[in-house]
Amino acid sequence: MRVIQKLVAAIAIVSAASASVSVNAQVKPSGGSKVTIYHIEGTRGERIVWLCEELGIPYTLEFKAGDPAASMQQIRAVNPGMPVSPTVRIGDLLMVESGAIIELLLAREGKGRLRPAVDSPDFP
Repeated sequence: MRVIQKLVAAIAIVSAASASVSVNAQVKPSGGSKVTIYHIEGTRGERIVWLCEELGIPYTLEFKAGDPAASMQQIRAVNPGMPVSPTVRIGDLLMVESGAIIELLLAREGKGRLRPAVDSPDFP
């Protein structure tokens, strides 16, 4: 619910100001990684925002609300070789596959949360 409230508030602010959105959580990640999510509304980038919110991972959310073309320009500036959403920077690492991003964040920051043990019947 927190992520929805933050996104709604951010979209309202951005719609009024036509500027980039930056959302920063308060908790520092244990690995010291800085996470920046380059996002286009309605794409799989929302998975990464949700995960960061649930795990308390600080992140910066970069997108232009209501303007997918402008959001894509931001992504192209960061990742011209494969401009897709999400494009996520974790420290010095640039990633685009949402499943792999989720796995990396869970492994580095999850501390066993949001995932059953591999030998659990709930894992599959």
